[in-house]
Amino acid sequence: MKKLLFVINPVSGGTDKSELIEKIKAYCRNYEVSAEWLHTTGENDPERLQDAIAQHQPDQIALAGGDGTLHELTPVLIQHKTTIGIIPSGSANGLARELGITMQNALETIFEASDTIHLDVVHINSQEPMIHMADLGLNANLVRRYEQESRRGFLGYAISAMKELPSLDDPVDVEITAHGQSYKFNTNFVGIANARMYGTGYNLNPNGKLDDGRFELCILKELSPRLLTDRLFFDEENHESELFEYLSVSEASIHCSRAMPLQSDGEYLGEFGSVTLTLAQNHLRILTPKRPH
Repeated sequence: MKKLLFVINPVSGGTDKSELIEKIKAYCRNYEVSAEWLHTTGENDPERLQDAIAQHQPDQIALAGGDGTLHELTPVLIQHKTTIGIIPSGSANGLARELGITMQNALETIFEASDTIHLDVVHINSQEPMIHMADLGLNANLVRRYEQESRRGFLGYAISAMKELPSLDDPVDVEITAHGQSYKFNTNFVGIANARMYGTGYNLNPNGKLDDGRFELCILKELSPRLLTDRLFFDEENHESELFEYLSVSEASIHCSRAMPLQSDGEYLGEFGSVTLTLAQNHLRILTPKRPH
């Protein structure tokens, strides 16, 4: 009998997971699958997952949570090379959105015939993994503020964003070195994009692909507060070449004239004056909805 390990983040997205768990149990009965369970607590979850994998030896792992849940557990998942299913039940579900995974099709993707994508992983400073999106500057400070404040949802995100607008007047000198070339910018924001869009749907990197052996650095040009808010919240058609300069790379180093806040996959990491980025190809296997052929 096939064995699945379900990792449930009970607080992700601020929603009760009881109904989801009962639905998963029904699928397990229908598909004759043996289920093991791990509920995250926010304390030593990577170690607890390591122990659960060693104990149960699952054929597949399914994560019910958001980008933050996957980000925290990625080092363990990479080590065990187990195929992963995603149930996007977090506050931010950018990777699932990128892969076409929804709460409506997630269980079908896990239990029925589906496709698999072998994701690239970007390693930040040789240790922190990034699957989806990371950035230095404006948005990372927004993530820090959003984590500290009690507001949630789109309105909370928008209010936090408004508070970051004064920092547009205080750009940083940034030097990027990649593949033997050096580039200099004066900016408030450097996006590190393995994918196309944030969990909000904002399409930062229109040409991004999760499995092409490249990632993009997206450097914000000079921008007024009015134009930024129009683009973030009201402009349906993003013409990002007007807002950003792009570098497509497989490795890079970033040096800032002063430390800038850094976030990776929605998790605030702190302030950094220098960041090194290296890419590992085909590092993580994720189940995706079956594509028509």
